[in-house]
Amino acid sequence: MSLRYFYVTPADLLNKLERELYRTFHAGADIRKEEMCDHFFNFCVTAHALRDWVKKHPSFPADLDVHEKCNGYSELAACRDIANSNKHFNFESTRIAKGAVISRSSVADVYEDRNGDLHVADPRESIEISIIIEGEQIQESHQFMKKVIDTWSGLLKEFNIPFESIYERNTI
Repeated sequence: MSLRYFYVTPADLLNKLERELYRTFHAGADIRKEEMCDHFFNFCVTAHALRDWVKKHPSFPADLDVHEKCNGYSELAACRDIANSNKHFNFESTRIAKGAVISRSSVADVYEDRNGDLHVADPRESIEISIIIEGEQIQESHQFMKKVIDTWSGLLKEFNIPFESIYERNTI
């Protein structure tokens, strides 16, 4: 079976982005650096490839330059830069994404019970990817990825391309 039959619409790729966000987050929480980097890179490549899928959709305006439109959103431009930097082995000086840094930290999860009382779990190790975008504050991967998904979701809506989040369907 060809993957082309699984990924048929721009919405299919946007759902893939949602799954990669989930995988990236959990790999970081479990201190699986290689997997976290793999999922984050897959996310950026897919987010960049989504441009071509949107451009080919029948409802996309023929007179609009998809790259110009997408590059107007710093997170989408950063995905382009991250995808291309690994393809071409460096970050070019003209790129908006200036880097991605992996860090390790100790975190403590806080839970609220049914009575509203807070409980703190034992500290655990975690890793995080921080994205550096020119002229903006550093973003942690989850925040960055969520912004990318929200931006693409808004663009699909703008171009009348049907999309239903897997979070709304509770299928993740």
